Amino acid sequence: MTMNPDRKLDDHHGLAEIGVQDGFTPITILPSNAAQGTPLRVIWAEIGHGPFHAPFFGEDLTVRLADARWFVSTDAPLLAYAIRSPGVPLRGAILHMSRCGSTLARNLLGATDRSLVMSEASLVNSALAEFTTRSLQPAMSGFLRPDGDRLQRGYLKCTSWNVLAADRLLDSFPGLPLIFIERNPLEVLVSLSRTPGWGEGFPKELNSPELGESDNAIERVAIRLRDFLVAARRLERQGLCRIVKYPDITSRFIDGDLPEYFGYDVDATTRTRMLGVAEFNSKNLGNRFRSDSAEKQKVARESPELNRAYEKHLQGLEV
Repeated sequence: MTMNPDRKLDDHHGLAEIGVQDGFTPITILPSNAAQGTPLRVIWAEIGHGPFHAPFFGEDLTVRLADARWFVSTDAPLLAYAIRSPGVPLRGAILHMSRCGSTLARNLLGATDRSLVMSEASLVNSALAEFTTRSLQPAMSGFLRPDGDRLQRGYLKCTSWNVLAADRLLDSFPGLPLIFIERNPLEVLVSLSRTPGWGEGFPKELNSPELGESDNAIERVAIRLRDFLVAARRLERQGLCRIVKYPDITSRFIDGDLPEYFGYDVDATTRTRMLGVAEFNSKNLGNRFRSDSAEKQKVARESPELNRAYEKHLQGLEV
């Protein structure tokens, strides 16, 4: 995340701005640093209102930050800002295991009327990591900015590790509808084995003790995936989350139980728009969707290392 230094406001002028207008959005929370004597800080930026169209919020943010005014404050102004200028209500969150169709789910939600969908945003990750004993509501209210009456419902597509902190989200938003998207874990393991360092930047306090016992990169990925699936199944058993399987994403978002659960309508126009979204590659909308399940199963069969990690940590957790 690159900020334009020429557009930075001092904190006094920044706080004065958010006291009278709602054009600024908190975009991330910086942890305190005892060694440097710095408290918890919030970065605010004048990025305008949604909707945001990129598969990941960070992509939209990169474009909007190029010429945005911004400033840094403590976290104290978040509550007053949320009271004075509340955001749209949070109506649901997508949890997932990564590389499982969650971006398709995000795009389907984004095709519904009056919906603001924030995808894997740094503000959500930093709030879950830093606000472990306080409500997330002020930060989320400041983040989910309305745009007149065009945006009326807010949704989060979370980062994969957020399922391990879902209780923090539910403590702040009791009864919040949650879904967890899961795919055959062997196929996901193949995808993530091609992403060096995946998961190593996740909050350490949420790590399984087993991660400290292995220096094998693929096994560490398998351990994380197992922990995500176990956490999701617990939430489902407690009636706090619904599991959505990879092949069922489109049908459940359009014609299934999720419109009522997440509180959006699917009329004929919206249905056509959502079906159109499902025809294309979620992360590259210039290409049509092509299933890669068979290719991933083939790669897995030919890799003893992948099979060992799968059998040790994921076998029995299949969709």
